[in-house]
Amino acid sequence: MNKINGFSLVESMVSLLLFAMVCSFLLPTAMTIFEKLDHQKETSRVYQEIYEHSELLRHKNVPVNFKDERIQSFHYQGGIQICATNKLEEKCIF
Repeated sequence: MNKINGFSLVESMVSLLLFAMVCSFLLPTAMTIFEKLDHQKETSRVYQEIYEHSELLRHKNVPVNFKDERIQSFHYQGGIQICATNKLEEKCIF
């Protein structure tokens, strides 16, 4: 009997099909992870700007405008409330 080396066409097609199926299941998961990562990065940036604004404003109520955000501080119940709004969400801290 002759020994056949290598893959046959059917084996190659089956392995390619399995690889395509695995990729089709992983692609939506990866896209969801990247969207959540972008959202968390945006939230972190908003909190960082709130922190920087709180360091600048201790006793004044001065709005600060950035390129696509709006940050305001208010004296509220003996403290300062700072709100930041960007194109995705609004966050406030007290």
